[in-house]
Amino acid sequence: MGREFHRTTRQRDHLQQHPIQIQGLTGVTAITATYYGAYALLNDGTVRAWGSNFVGQLGNGTTGIGSSAPAQVTGLTGVAAVTASDFSAYALLSDGTVRAWGDNSSGQLGSGTSANSSNRPVQVQGLSGVTSTVASNYNAYALLADRTVRSWGANGSGQLGNGTTSESYTPVRVQGISNVTSMAAGKGSVYAVLGDGTARAWGLNQSGQLGTGTTTNSTTAIQLSGLTTALSITAGKGDTNNPVAYAVLRDGTVRAWGVNPTGQLGNGSTANSNVPTQVTGLTGLAGTASISAARGTAFAVLADGTIRAWGDNYNHQLGVTGTTSFSNVPLGVTGLSGSPWEPKVPAPSTPRWSTEQRGPGAETVLASSETALRAIAACPSKSADSPESYPSPPAEARPTPCWAMEQYGHGETIPPASSVMQPPATAASPSRSRGSPGPAPSQPAGLRLRGSD
Repeated sequence: MGREFHRTTRQRDHLQQHPIQIQGLTGVTAITATYYGAYALLNDGTVRAWGSNFVGQLGNGTTGIGSSAPAQVTGLTGVAAVTASDFSAYALLSDGTVRAWGDNSSGQLGSGTSANSSNRPVQVQGLSGVTSTVASNYNAYALLADRTVRSWGANGSGQLGNGTTSESYTPVRVQGISNVTSMAAGKGSVYAVLGDGTARAWGLNQSGQLGTGTTTNSTTAIQLSGLTTALSITAGKGDTNNPVAYAVLRDGTVRAWGVNPTGQLGNGSTANSNVPTQVTGLTGLAGTASISAARGTAFAVLADGTIRAWGDNYNHQLGVTGTTSFSNVPLGVTGLSGSPWEPKVPAPSTPRWSTEQRGPGAETVLASSETALRAIAACPSKSADSPESYPSPPAEARPTPCWAMEQYGHGETIPPASSVMQPPATAASPSRSRGSPGPAPSQPAGLRLRGSD
């Protein structure tokens, strides 16, 4: 099952040592990169791909011949986000359906067929209302609008989460989880963060990477030990022999678990851990997507614009002076000190609003093919424990409301609730009943409000 490819000497000799402009690309809104290639989402809702093409992963109707220049993925329009593994790619369309192309050796295209691959996008069967996708090399996962999860592809370690170890060529429901807010996928291990701040994991667990206190695989979702205020989870990318995962908590600290031979847990030791442990001395993270991890090294973006790194340093990837081979505690990356992080305020417009009351705060979802923004009203004067007190999207006249915005479609993520900003001051708005349409903070031109059409 699966595929493995390695660089040739000729390929290593042609590594690029300095940044170069990718030719023929304009209007790019997001980039997704894998070990063997990359994908660019354009503002017209189409996708370009370049790199290797062993199994048709460029999606341009050819197989075997790679491309050093961006090629258009055939037949894709209205794309909202792109996810990719090394050998397969997935496009989430603005209508909530998904297209996939590339390797299908384990049914990971979800098309219902046993064809070994597809060099053109095919529709993932039985999916609608999808809000996000994640993928590993032989699996893919979709989060639906009802906050449940679907999975398809390989299942030798129970990574489909449906109580079996049989692969599936079409999506199946992950059992025992609901109210999911985000997902992450490693090599054979999967993680889901729930709206109450707890997390679930399932699949491969030979090194304790599920964080459940054991090293036993699980075919169903089980709760991670000691996590009650999680905002997001990042799964380390790499081979199945070096699995690790990280959770960003609401207080801006980080927990890590899994293997630790080069200090990738960042807790001052090199001992593995099958439960989440705190990353030493790391506070003030900038948001839910502020951890990045791959092949034994992790990076964190702090709210002050600086970066911390820990783990393997064989290729000097920690960005620090000296010749240390690894670090088991976070170090400051030399020469990087960006501006302090600040929430982005959308440009003025006259939007319509729709509200969904689920979990603390009244939440409004804005979506388009270019970006998706979630605005969360979280006023301190309201009780987080009382659903009846959740506010509607606040009118500009509401006294000193708290605001947080999170871009969750793709790109930068902004901290929810913990960072606040005031909406622009305008004339007072007439009173209205909870949930009824009315004036609201502005949004970027061209965005539509989900549920308000």
